[in-house]
Amino acid sequence: RQAAPARTPGPVGSCSRRPNPRKSMAALGGAGAAAFAAAMGGAPAIDPGIMALFAAVDTDRSGQCGAKELQQALSNGGWKPFDMRTVLLMIKMFDHDGSGQIGVGEFAQLWKYLTDWKACFDAYDADRSGQIDVGELNSALVRMGYRLTPETFGLLVRAYDSDRSGQLGFDEFCRLFVELNLVTGAFAKHDVRREGRITITYDQFIGMFMSTR
Repeated sequence: RQAAPARTPGPVGSCSRRPNPRKSMAALGGAGAAAFAAAMGGAPAIDPGIMALFAAVDTDRSGQCGAKELQQALSNGGWKPFDMRTVLLMIKMFDHDGSGQIGVGEFAQLWKYLTDWKACFDAYDADRSGQIDVGELNSALVRMGYRLTPETFGLLVRAYDSDRSGQLGFDEFCRLFVELNLVTGAFAKHDVRREGRITITYDQFIGMFMSTR
């Protein structure tokens, strides 16, 4: 029996082309970022460039940003614009208090998540086209510990390859793995013995499904 991963594992390796938040600090205003850090009580463990990116969109200095602000912050940091569906899923994954927003610490965690997955994506994007084909996607899934039947893998491809090109861009790749993480996390709450199978009631099934939406 194949036990399901408790969480989507983070890929190993560095990414030579990952966006660098420090490049945007001058444009965003170092003084503003410093003031923001002081208002937040300081966060020495967080990269100053990431602090600056967050501060630039946190215009009300609430220490939180919603979906539109997060989308803008990621674009300011050098990522290609993410689809709003992907952004909302990111918030769901990192919004630990259920506020519908994320704080600067959660933003830093999200940045690390994205850069790790970009390194994984680039490892399979051999021609640097910004796309990986379904065969490479399957290899990535196996590497991350997922053993899916051809039928289930086919469902994933149809769900995320919206233009039926047989390829996925980084946005689609991220959305797939964020949702896999959410679904796997919901499953793992019931799979206490890590056997890769669970027995649940219909009510529990509905609850598990809705918790990932």
